[in-house]
Amino acid sequence: MAKKRPGVEFLLKMATTIQRELEGVGIKSKEAREAALKAVEVVRQDNGGTEVYIPKGMALTLSQRDWELWNEFDGSNHSFLARKYKLTIRQIYRIVERCREEGVWGG
Repeated sequence: MAKKRPGVEFLLKMATTIQRELEGVGIKSKEAREAALKAVEVVRQDNGGTEVYIPKGMALTLSQRDWELWNEFDGSNHSFLARKYKLTIRQIYRIVERCREEGVWGG
């Protein structure tokens, strides 16, 4: 019986998922597979040997939302953004502060 290799299985699943998504936007199957394998290889080279936690929840979605919110923020539109994103004004302040602290996102 072959030994289970969860890391390898995960990388192959990642490649298959990336390929399917690329095909979904019109990239031919062969090119999509090559690009997917290349992307997974970069992830493996950059992260191989480390333990990586992949959150189940809304972390990525929230990050995308926060990115959009930060890009729309003009310094005086807290109330507008709170209504648009169905958040409290306090939450808007927290997101803006976190984005400023990160110093990575534009805005």
